[in-house]
Amino acid sequence: MVNRNHFLNNKLQNEKGFTLIELTLVLSVAIVLTAMIIPFSFKKLQEATEKEAIDTLIATIYSLQSYSMAHNEYTKLKFIVVDDKTHYIGESPQKGILIDHQLPVGMKLSDSSRLMTIEFHGNGNIVKSGVLTVVGTKTRTAITFQFQRGRMIIHESERVFLDGSDFNDSRIVSHF
Repeated sequence: MVNRNHFLNNKLQNEKGFTLIELTLVLSVAIVLTAMIIPFSFKKLQEATEKEAIDTLIATIYSLQSYSMAHNEYTKLKFIVVDDKTHYIGESPQKGILIDHQLPVGMKLSDSSRLMTIEFHGNGNIVKSGVLTVVGTKTRTAITFQFQRGRMIIHESERVFLDGSDFNDSRIVSHF
């Protein structure tokens, strides 16, 4: 019995573990890394959400123009604000509302936007050319509508508002 107790006591004394200071240090490093990653991830998520919203808006515009050509009907995309949320609604006089989407929170049509509605004749030609400007929390996107052989061209540019960035710097994202 003495040998067994002696063996267990030696075994317990030889066990190594982490001290409270070591555990605190590891947890502190983990907290600091998490605090650094979360804002970066939120920013990237917000940018991705805004980019997806612009892509959806562009797809909606193409869809509305295609509907005009396929059904030889006048169509219109209009923007409305309800409770600080910006909606865009695609409609035709014959069918009523065709499309109803909402921009993500924080995105809206710019007050300086020249186009407040986008209209298509029955042949798909745009009624009025101009620039539609959508402002997000991190981005500002200008979509230019112009005539070319009866079709429209959407030219998208993005200006990122970050600390220290020049508002006039613009980079081309894509051409459609």
